[in-house]
Amino acid sequence: MSGWAPSGVWRVLWVILAVAACRTDGPDTGILPLDGLALRALRPGATATVTGSGFVPGPATLELSGTVSQPGAPPRPWTFSVAASATSDRELVALLPEGVVDVLQATHGRFRGSATVRFPPPATPGLPPLVGRHDGLSLPMVSEVPAAQAVRAELEEAAQRFLEQLGVEVTVEAPGRPGGERRVVVQRVRDPQPPLDELRPGDRLAELDGIPVSSLADLAPNPDAAWITLTAAEAESGRPFELHLGLRAADETFPAADALALFVVLAVLGLVLYLHFAGCSDVLARALAFPLVRRAPALPEPDAGSGSRRPRWPGLLAAGTSLGAAAAAPALFYRAGQAWPVLGLWAVAVAALLVHRLAHAVGDLLRERATPWTWLTRSFGALASAGAAALPLTACVALVLWNAAALTAGGAVAAQEALPPAWAALRDPFALLLACLALVRLGPSFAPGQPGWRTAVDAAATLPACLLLALIGFGGWNAGPFEPAAFGGLPVGAWVFEGKVLLLVALAAWYGRRRWARGRDPRAAGLGWLAALPLGAASVMLEQLVPTAWYAAVVEPATVGLLGALLLALWLGHRQQAEPAILEIRVDAG
Repeated sequence: MSGWAPSGVWRVLWVILAVAACRTDGPDTGILPLDGLALRALRPGATATVTGSGFVPGPATLELSGTVSQPGAPPRPWTFSVAASATSDRELVALLPEGVVDVLQATHGRFRGSATVRFPPPATPGLPPLVGRHDGLSLPMVSEVPAAQAVRAELEEAAQRFLEQLGVEVTVEAPGRPGGERRVVVQRVRDPQPPLDELRPGDRLAELDGIPVSSLADLAPNPDAAWITLTAAEAESGRPFELHLGLRAADETFPAADALALFVVLAVLGLVLYLHFAGCSDVLARALAFPLVRRAPALPEPDAGSGSRRPRWPGLLAAGTSLGAAAAAPALFYRAGQAWPVLGLWAVAVAALLVHRLAHAVGDLLRERATPWTWLTRSFGALASAGAAALPLTACVALVLWNAAALTAGGAVAAQEALPPAWAALRDPFALLLACLALVRLGPSFAPGQPGWRTAVDAAATLPACLLLALIGFGGWNAGPFEPAAFGGLPVGAWVFEGKVLLLVALAAWYGRRRWARGRDPRAAGLGWLAALPLGAASVMLEQLVPTAWYAAVVEPATVGLLGALLLALWLGHRQQAEPAILEIRVDAG
């Protein structure tokens, strides 16, 4: 009987995918059906009433998670938890504290997201937690504290520029009754072109992209938006109507931005092809991707020779358990880890790297029967190696916290989109190189013939870091409108997240195995970690210095081109490596 059997690293990937395919649990939608949230606006002192069924009278937690839009700024991720109390099996109430609007820099905003109700864990072991979730919320946010003078002046200046661009003149009227809000009323439209021809003098401007308008500062638009929605109300009837307006004038946009973006991508890929046909693909592959083109005889694992005198099943069991956990962890995290803090995940990943370095160092020292002085020096070397591996990962986390202000895993994913150009790691070439540096510095070897416990340690150290990178840099479980759709017992978002994490784990294992085959220890500290901080600083400075139009037309396409160049260079190098040698035999007659 003939056929193909997985071997080597493919056997590892086969086991991972087989275990992942065994996951048939459903999505974590909660077991409590929630009917809705009764709340006019998010403001201090307001009472939020959640209706549903199956509530347990007593204390609970109400969590609001989504994005907050406010004048003059793009939407930002936001999560807020407040103590609540279930008054019956169908109703839960929560009094919103002062801190519910701390996220606002002005007096108005708009929250869009979901509400999650969590009850304390049941006293009976084995019972599932009582959790319910209600999506599709859109609530105005109102702060009674006036904005700072500098902030208000900046917003009013941006609003004035916006109104001048539209050709609309407005006035702010005092409230008509005690306790009422001021009104922003249209005085004149200078050039009533569609859709502004629907505005009439006396009409009230009610909302801008869903944000209530009661002052000139509330009309400051989102500078990153290409289109906005202005909601107005007729002067006589009060009937609301919407106007969809372009934020930038035609002469302010970058000329031929789409054509230039396509040119940048094709230019980078064309450069790689030219260098390949010029005979430089080996050098290019080593410079851009991984040093994998030339092979060297594989080095034996330090204690591989002694493995035959000991039973192998404990190591194999540990390796299988670790690989199985690596396969199941992404799906489990999708179900129960969306509220985990990003810094907590980073701490777990760094701790796993430290344990990885120390465990391998202890294994080597026990095999060599080293002296106490060698134990001391190797221990400090393991600590230094773990620090060098953790620095690029730390820079990636810091970059995400700087750009998206996302403190939870769900917030980090919400700040990205489903398609690769909107992933955090593809914001610019420096962020992409930083993510690649963090991946290749993890240091697992997965060396052929190594004991099972070493494979288990390699897998256990690689998984948390790859899971964190997939969350903060590569879109996480974001699958757009297909995320909640079920497939094979799991939502599409869980499968997307599973595939990204396992792909990163496979790349880290593959790189470490090849590096070990070339006679280099992938756990060595090296000097590559020194590039982490300059890459992170360059990414921040690039976004601050490059105009938005140029950023979208040049920087983002160049990043996509760089990613394509990395993949193409790697493929070209290995294709040359895999080409069989031709043996020519000549037989001379006579």
